[in-house]
Amino acid sequence: MDFTITTYRKLLDALLKAGYDFQTFSEFLEKSGKKVILLRHDVDAKKLNSLHFAEIQQGLGIKGTCYFRMVPQSYDREVILKIAELGHEIGYHYEDMDLASSKFEVRSSKLKEDDIIEEAIRIFEENLEKLREHYPVKTICMHGNPCSRFDN
Repeated sequence: MDFTITTYRKLLDALLKAGYDFQTFSEFLEKSGKKVILLRHDVDAKKLNSLHFAEIQQGLGIKGTCYFRMVPQSYDREVILKIAELGHEIGYHYEDMDLASSKFEVRSSKLKEDDIIEEAIRIFEENLEKLREHYPVKTICMHGNPCSRFDN
């Protein structure tokens, strides 16, 4: 399998030539097209790679949605703003049950699920508000953790 940038560009070109339109996730929810591609990019660890992909897409007149986690390897105000300026949607890639449960595991060996849920909601609201300082986030997607007993 060839996962190079060159092959990615060829794929996008072929989709455009085949008559596909590209929409962000929120555009699709508001009014879906007939022959549509939704490009979703989860920004987990390599935020500069996500910026590069956003630049390639913008150069072809294509929009996508980039979902950012609120961890240092993903969250970067400057990268978020640059991607948004290129015309792409920014979304929240949340993992707040994991974040909340890890806080409780450090503080206490007795986990109370109601306390974890309450903390996860607080973290979610705080992180979403922080992300919305840079972009009017409308969509979210879950970041999974197969090692956690919690489903985000």
